Amino acid sequence: MSKSQVHRKNLRSILLASTACVSIVSLSGGQGHAQSATNSSQTQSGSKAAADKHTKVDSKPAQHSANSNASSETQVETVVVVARKFKEDQQKVPIPITTLSSHDIQQKDITNFQELVLQLPALSFSTTNNKQTQLGIRGIGVNGLNQDGLDPSVGVLVDGVYQPRLGLISNEYVDIAQVEELRGPQGTLFGKNTTAGVILINTQLPSFVRSETVETDLGEYGTRQYKMNLTGPINNQLAYRFTAYDDRTDGYVKDIQNGLGYEQRNSQGGRAQLLYTPTNDLTVRFVASGDHQDFRTGGSYVFDGYYPTTVTGGNLAQRAQTAGLPFSTQYNSYLASITQYQSTEAATYETSLHVDWNTAYGTLSDISAFNYWEFVPNNNGGQPFIQYTTFGNTNNVTNESQELRWTSPRGKPVEWQTGLYIYAMNLASTGTETLGSQFNLASGSNKLPQSELTGLNTGFHYNIDDMPMRLTAEAPGTSRTSGISMRGVRETFERKGWNYNGYVVNNPGGVSVATINSSGLSLGPIAPGTAEVSGASLEYQVGSSYHITNDLLSYVSFSKGEKSAGINQSPLTAGQLAAGGSQVLQPEEATNLEIGVKSEWFNHRLLLNATAFNEIVTNFQGTGVFQVPDTNTTQTFIANVGSIKSRGFELDNKIAPFEDVNLYGSFSYTDAYYGSYANASCPAYSTALLCNLTGRSVPFTPNSTSSKPRNIRSKLRTTLQPTVLIDGNWRSGQNLSTTLDPYSNISGYFTGDLRVGARFDIDSGPVHSLADISLWVTNFTNAYYFTALTGTRAAGLVLGTPGQPRTFGITLRGTL
Repeated sequence: MSKSQVHRKNLRSILLASTACVSIVSLSGGQGHAQSATNSSQTQSGSKAAADKHTKVDSKPAQHSANSNASSETQVETVVVVARKFKEDQQKVPIPITTLSSHDIQQKDITNFQELVLQLPALSFSTTNNKQTQLGIRGIGVNGLNQDGLDPSVGVLVDGVYQPRLGLISNEYVDIAQVEELRGPQGTLFGKNTTAGVILINTQLPSFVRSETVETDLGEYGTRQYKMNLTGPINNQLAYRFTAYDDRTDGYVKDIQNGLGYEQRNSQGGRAQLLYTPTNDLTVRFVASGDHQDFRTGGSYVFDGYYPTTVTGGNLAQRAQTAGLPFSTQYNSYLASITQYQSTEAATYETSLHVDWNTAYGTLSDISAFNYWEFVPNNNGGQPFIQYTTFGNTNNVTNESQELRWTSPRGKPVEWQTGLYIYAMNLASTGTETLGSQFNLASGSNKLPQSELTGLNTGFHYNIDDMPMRLTAEAPGTSRTSGISMRGVRETFERKGWNYNGYVVNNPGGVSVATINSSGLSLGPIAPGTAEVSGASLEYQVGSSYHITNDLLSYVSFSKGEKSAGINQSPLTAGQLAAGGSQVLQPEEATNLEIGVKSEWFNHRLLLNATAFNEIVTNFQGTGVFQVPDTNTTQTFIANVGSIKSRGFELDNKIAPFEDVNLYGSFSYTDAYYGSYANASCPAYSTALLCNLTGRSVPFTPNSTSSKPRNIRSKLRTTLQPTVLIDGNWRSGQNLSTTLDPYSNISGYFTGDLRVGARFDIDSGPVHSLADISLWVTNFTNAYYFTALTGTRAAGLVLGTPGQPRTFGITLRGTL
């Protein structure tokens, strides 16, 4: 055996026994995936043996049938997940799960949540800026209005820590070990109130094997990304990991007047970790991270069509031409008419301490975490006019959480875990709005003379406190004879408080407070307000599973989840209350029935999983819109608008037909519609004030999504490994408006990514290094589609945010 072969064999052994970054070495076929998945699962269970620098792994992967060959390069990988707070073979867990390993994420060069969306089935994503970000699964969770007084329906946890606001998911994720999507209510184990599902993002652990990786991405539209990962031992009990990144793009949407690029990213940050393993039974992990973003974004700003002017009373393009201002009315373009600079800034700081102590009676786990998020907009309304000189509201969010969990020893006929979760969040928001010299021209209103409006400056401040406490108990027994798959219950006690104050800062035109409130001239009313809501909720999961064969698992489960009561962040006006609004909203409840199978075939070369589901959400917390009389101005609020019914099925498959060839994909079909929504807002072009949407499909939800990657690698020589990755994603047509405005319909679209590269294994004396180079193209079909569409009576037209066009680039990566 050559020296290089011995060296590579030793690296394989080290990877199996440590938590080193997957970028240290790329193994062929499914076996490399299996190792990366095993590493990723350690981020949650964290036992000493999992992180041990000695040659052992904390738990063996679940065993296949007797004829299985664990070392076969043509088998589908074994994926270890933490969907039930401990490590298990994904195929043995009776829950619909889709995973992305570190190998998948690295090959596809996924670094942010928008890129993750297309890889996960039944997942909806809507965003116009960092704060206005929403997630939905199976048609549940995206209501078109991200209010501070609402909790998200989809929980996102990073290294087991709940992210209190979805704006935090705009951070860069450049050192991911594994991503897991759990669909359906998951409230008995994760976060606060997750009625639609959970996204688990687990980052790489520090390793006792030294590794240094640097990576550069260069591409069109000014794409330039720089990443660095350093890990290794400090001594035989303490290891470190340090990750840093700088991600910049110039944007692919151009302002026709000043040439600035929008949909631009500018993000820098890093993560530092320490892993302490004083004994074989005790693991302590400390994580600190920070991220700063300065994004140039203008929300919805690309022209996509006119409303009938006879209904809306004029359109923005005509008013712009009258004022001599440029305005693009070119279809299928990436041209915007913004004129004034717009951007959003955000900063995130997080720390967490993870402790796992193994005893003969089970494992005691503790996660103590602190999050801080700041969001600062710099807006003018997104139009070519000087409508506002200042506009928007900043958010400052602090969150502290404490989770304590006791898990029984593994391998017993009945396994159980119980825990306590305490969470305290404070959200402070300050808004300001100064009307510009062209406010009337932009809004299409002449109710008050422009001379009275110019310079009118109003503001507000509110606080929202959220303090829940959760008690959980789970008994997910593993006995195949009993057939018990899961038993979970959670009791949550919660209190929310809110206080608000609106004020006038400057009023040169002497406009009365009553006129300001009734005309909708400010972001929030000039009035005080307070509210408090408290209560308890019971959530549970029950189910049964049966192993038809060792490789064929069937299961059925029923779960009940609840999203806590919401609070409108501003005092509602008399018109909003008459339109169905309420200052305090009732909790949103979800019940879900699932039937599924998980199977492996042909000596584990084919994995095929299928799930059918039926979920009902009552007291759905949705968006209401009130049109201010005699104006084209609307006021939005949140309310319990009715119910949603979602049903469908999902398929996951992985195939390893030949050595070094992997095919895998997912398909989901979702029929999500309003079970009741009698008093909904009407489209902007309509003369009616209320519309009945009962029986209509919910917005932001394609009926079908599919992802079909193909991964081909071939070892031409022992030191060279060419790779080809083809990734195709389909999303059927959908509506991008809460009013189901037909002008906001988009057709189905297909996007594909292609990456061709090679990995070089360089063994030069005592130094062993790896080098990767790949050429890539994203959206190689050059599909033109929108991620947001907005139509207003004041504009008289429909504006949108287009997805990124075809983009070429190159990636260079080196590892020592």
